[in-house]
Amino acid sequence: MGKNKTKAEILIELEQSQKRIAELESASKRTGKRQSSESTLHETEETYRALVETLNVSLCRWQPDTTLTFANEKYKRIFGIQGDAVGQKWIDFLPEEVRETTVAFYNEVTKDPRTITYEHPVTTEDGSMRDYHWTDTPVLDASGKVTGFYSVGIDITERKHAETILAESDARTRELLEATPDAIIIMDAEGKIQMVNARTEVMFGYTTNEMVGAPVEILVPESLHGQHIKKRAEFMSQPYILTAGVERVIYAVRKTGEIFPVEISIGNQKLMNGETVVLCAIRDVTERQRSKELITAQRDLAKMVNAEITKEEIWQTCLSIAIRISKMDSGGLYLFDGTSRTLDLVQHQGLKPEFVAATARFEESSPSAQMVLGGKTLQFTESDLRPYP
Repeated sequence: MGKNKTKAEILIELEQSQKRIAELESASKRTGKRQSSESTLHETEETYRALVETLNVSLCRWQPDTTLTFANEKYKRIFGIQGDAVGQKWIDFLPEEVRETTVAFYNEVTKDPRTITYEHPVTTEDGSMRDYHWTDTPVLDASGKVTGFYSVGIDITERKHAETILAESDARTRELLEATPDAIIIMDAEGKIQMVNARTEVMFGYTTNEMVGAPVEILVPESLHGQHIKKRAEFMSQPYILTAGVERVIYAVRKTGEIFPVEISIGNQKLMNGETVVLCAIRDVTERQRSKELITAQRDLAKMVNAEITKEEIWQTCLSIAIRISKMDSGGLYLFDGTSRTLDLVQHQGLKPEFVAATARFEESSPSAQMVLGGKTLQFTESDLRPYP
């Protein structure tokens, strides 16, 4: 079985056949051997017709006023033409309401010659609807004037049907991706992001347009880029289903630069075109991690109940736990002195001496003490340092 020819190859063969016919007609006039040339011309025309009938396309040739000068059997079957189509105008096959605009359009193409392509449904002679892709190519004489057109129509009904099924499948896939509470990322074998769901935008702070086409490492802390690229290459060389972040904490990074703990599940899929894609589900486990730390903190606090330790050791343990859970760099522990009616800094960690000196005591009536005693959170930075009475 021969390979299917492209529209360009079809048009080249038709043009070559037409040129051959024209050459024979010219040779006939020059030599006067009319009868012999007409016989050869007839044979060439038969060869030309046989050629176009073997092509899996609908083909016709027509004059600028839409009068057909040739139509193969497939073209005639589309419109239910009985007998010879030559001499008929294809404009008459169209619904009346579109004829005027169609004639006006081709009048414009005749004045400004160019190849045009388009798709439209056709009601065939058996009443079924078929989708066709058409290519209309103008034929020019030596002066550049349009003398006719070739039209090649390819039945794309099955392709359109397949596209519809694929679009519906993509829509269902998108619905599933959007329904999951996790961030979903699909990337190619090189680590370029191809698709994300809405949850990914929320989790990382990037828009879809910012992520698609970018390397997945934009979601990985910069200090881990080299390690991640190496691990990704190892995974692609021997793909497997991977879940990470359960046994040990792994981290991702938001657009803002905030680093947070995640759990990820990774799998790969080979598509029909041979391309391998990687699907990655990412879950923000910040709250889970915090819960684990709280449980650990409660255990550490419980140990102090029966331990023989000093109050300073108790204060230090409580402060260390608070700093660890809050992810702060440093901190201090205050106690309220009922006698002096002040908040006193009794334990601190990671604070500079000048900061400690400026925040060592707050009078009960001070705004800072009122906030703390009222149950509100109070945070200081070095820029907040000022002397307190």
